[in-house]
Amino acid sequence: MVHAMTMTSDVLRTSAIRKRRDILARKGVWKISKMEERLSGPRGYVRAREEALAAGDSTYFVRVVEDRPYFPRLNVDPANQEESALNVAKVVVDHLSSESSKNDEGNANAGTLEYEGQISAISGGLTNALFKVDLKSPSLDDDSVSVLVRIFGAEGLIDRDEENATFARLCSSKSGGTDALVTHDRLDLLGRFGNGRVETFMPNMRPAHYVRDFGRGAVHAEVARQLARIHCFDAPEYLTNGNAETKRPALWGVITTWIDDLSQQLTEERFQDTKLLELFSEAAGCASSNSDDGDLKSHLMGEVLWLRKQVETRFPEAPVVFCHNDVNGGNILLDRTLDGKEAVYDKKSLAIIDYEYAAVNYAMFDVGNFICEHCGGNDDATPKYNLRPNRKRVRRFLETYTAERDSLLGSCLSCSSEKLDELCDQVELFEMASSLYWGVWGVLQSAGEVTGGSFKEDQSRDRMMGIIDTEEWDNLRY
Repeated sequence: MVHAMTMTSDVLRTSAIRKRRDILARKGVWKISKMEERLSGPRGYVRAREEALAAGDSTYFVRVVEDRPYFPRLNVDPANQEESALNVAKVVVDHLSSESSKNDEGNANAGTLEYEGQISAISGGLTNALFKVDLKSPSLDDDSVSVLVRIFGAEGLIDRDEENATFARLCSSKSGGTDALVTHDRLDLLGRFGNGRVETFMPNMRPAHYVRDFGRGAVHAEVARQLARIHCFDAPEYLTNGNAETKRPALWGVITTWIDDLSQQLTEERFQDTKLLELFSEAAGCASSNSDDGDLKSHLMGEVLWLRKQVETRFPEAPVVFCHNDVNGGNILLDRTLDGKEAVYDKKSLAIIDYEYAAVNYAMFDVGNFICEHCGGNDDATPKYNLRPNRKRVRRFLETYTAERDSLLGSCLSCSSEKLDELCDQVELFEMASSLYWGVWGVLQSAGEVTGGSFKEDQSRDRMMGIIDTEEWDNLRY
């Protein structure tokens, strides 16, 4: 797929872009040097950075990776975010709209940015800084274009090369054997720069709220259907080590890595909030967070090993698929024109976004994580555990999920009652995994990993200290 160059909002905002890119490529509008090989996957981004380094000091060096422009030397200045984010948007949009988008040296035509622009911050990103940019140019006639500029945060916890390669493929992949895209048809990656990317902006959409929206059956049902579509996406080879048949869940490796990182942060005394560490130690069931005796790390690893044994012993055939891993209210967009109406949501009026943590994982981890998110806490740092859906409602969610999944896979058989009961049991176990996963993540953020989002230290406490009054949770209390 190649991005269209015509600068109209219809092209950049809707799926029409997908139909026009190939036509423009055949006409030679999208130009890639004959000397260049097509770059793809995480290694493609690494190769582009190597070429940029060899090319010398050029801010506007551009290379096409996953059929999208990548500017490895172009960055948003953290000290001047709005002005530099506006400039980045102009560069990427100008590159997409120009009929000669590259010169022979591989540099963008940085001198043709005749755009008037307005920029506004978008709230809701926990780890990323988000900006809406509205651009208008004489070449646009009476039209303008709006894009989303995302400035990455949580660096060190997310492999941005994997994330962006996967996001690009998701935006152009079909669900199962259908013609429907995995993602919303207006969601697309337009281009990447050094510390962020530019995406299509989705107008008239708002983040879902765990109280006002998660209790609505129509929202629940569509989230279930979209999770099924995501789970039917063929994971890229770099996420499966080249063996799609024997996919291994990333869950255990990620948590272990984060615990190691946490131990290192303790060793380097990166934490300023000693009370937070005491809370974390209490939640983990250990007497001290002292890094010298390794008490906290050993206790956390003990929880990981216990949980892994539970999963592998009780559910050795638990399905492992491509997962989103972070389906929460901020990552679910709803059509605001349906507010106040008895609406039936579908793939056009509900969108699951932000695939930063996407990886091969247990399918029911995604469901368990979504169930945990019903308790909230991201907006006011006060989770409300009485909002956790009961087993009957979880089962109803799974009925919708399995019906959509089986339809996409071409199965005529409905999921049995016994199998639904087993999936419910898996969900309860993976709710614990989600709490452990994001608990460790939250403490790492308090050590200073987040750079642009709205995540605060008090949210770290509540991600760890939430206690569910139910026997299923055992001693996993964070």
